[in-house]
Amino acid sequence: MAELHTSDLMTQFKSNPPPDIFSVINTLFNELSDRETIAFYWLSQGYQINEISIAMKVKPETIKTYLTRCKQKLNQKNNLELRLLYQCRINTFMVSCHLNVFFHVCYPTP
Repeated sequence: MAELHTSDLMTQFKSNPPPDIFSVINTLFNELSDRETIAFYWLSQGYQINEISIAMKVKPETIKTYLTRCKQKLNQKNNLELRLLYQCRINTFMVSCHLNVFFHVCYPTP
């Protein structure tokens, strides 16, 4: 996997805004498939496996499989570590976006 740079993502999203949160998460976690990303997102928002399975219209065992793959691909031991990794990456990205907007508004380039 190529190293992820927040400034590259901001430039990419500025010229081509993402249509939804899953597009952002897919970019931040490009190791994951689309379905894994969706399950990972809902887990990170505090939903239980049964709730995620209802939302995604699949069996709970399928959600467990998606999350197991997420743990393997992201090198995490358990669901808590997955949640923490999600929060870390998404928060870093969001803070960078806010700072970028702040500096462009307060200190515009000539």
